[in-house]
Amino acid sequence: MKTALSLVLAVLVAVLPSVPALSAPPAGQAYPDALPSRSSIVQAARSATDYFYAHNGGATSDAGWKWTPYYMGVEALVRETNEATYRQWLQSWGDRNGWNPDAPSSPTSNPDSRAAIQPWQDSARLGVTANLSRSDTLMAQDLSLAANRYWWIDSMFMGLPLWPRWAARTGAVAYQAKHPQFYNFLKNDGTTSVRPGCVAHGLFDSSEHLWWRDCKYVAQRDSLGHKVMWARGNGWVIGAMARTLMVLPPADPHYGEYSTMLRTMAARLVQLQGSDGMWRSSLLSPSLFPAPETSATALFVYAMRMASAPEFLIRRRTSPW
Repeated sequence: MKTALSLVLAVLVAVLPSVPALSAPPAGQAYPDALPSRSSIVQAARSATDYFYAHNGGATSDAGWKWTPYYMGVEALVRETNEATYRQWLQSWGDRNGWNPDAPSSPTSNPDSRAAIQPWQDSARLGVTANLSRSDTLMAQDLSLAANRYWWIDSMFMGLPLWPRWAARTGAVAYQAKHPQFYNFLKNDGTTSVRPGCVAHGLFDSSEHLWWRDCKYVAQRDSLGHKVMWARGNGWVIGAMARTLMVLPPADPHYGEYSTMLRTMAARLVQLQGSDGMWRSSLLSPSLFPAPETSATALFVYAMRMASAPEFLIRRRTSPW
């Protein structure tokens, strides 16, 4: 639940730079009654941010992937409001963890253990005194990672957006060459020895325009006879496309691939959305898990808003690092 709601927060604040102030609709048309105002979105983001900070340990000693989306939301709220309080929360989180995403207090595998580097680098552009020396060391070490290190689709959100960020930070082309290696492996191969029952097959299903979580699921079918396509995993993928496109130069050879994937997935996901606006854990068999899946819904909306707002992507890409 903590992860799910923190992702909702990230959605609320991350879309704000591309949401124009509401004005009168064109003649003969009307905006939906439920369209929220900019100020109401900001207030909702503040409420969610403040609640979690007060009730979940403040500047947590966990710098792992579960807390990273929350602090992505805090970082985006700083951009929107320029409030010193939220900037200090980012500072405190990094300081408490020694700016080390690989600390023993949050033991996770790579690239889960690298996810916090994204908001830390972004925070540095907002006046946070972020010590990125440990991040520099880890990213340099990770240049030697084999492509199959990213063997489950969640890894794309945690790691893929880091590589163009570090290419921009260092000017080294080696960083720019890494993200397509991981992406192409997941899309076209995805095999790993750590998953029993693995099938040699890419994890992107071109007929469904969705992704299997890992190679274990390729051959599986659920009790209704459908392919097993998990919502949150697909949320991580489409979210990764959005966050990578924020910083990837349009001239990059893979820019078109990521942009097309984002829009292809978005068009399919719209067809699978529930009547209440939410998605369920099993995308192709929603009746098996009827409860709304808030984290997947948050990621889908996050990425879809990015897809419809290229000016936001351009603004983030051209911001100074």
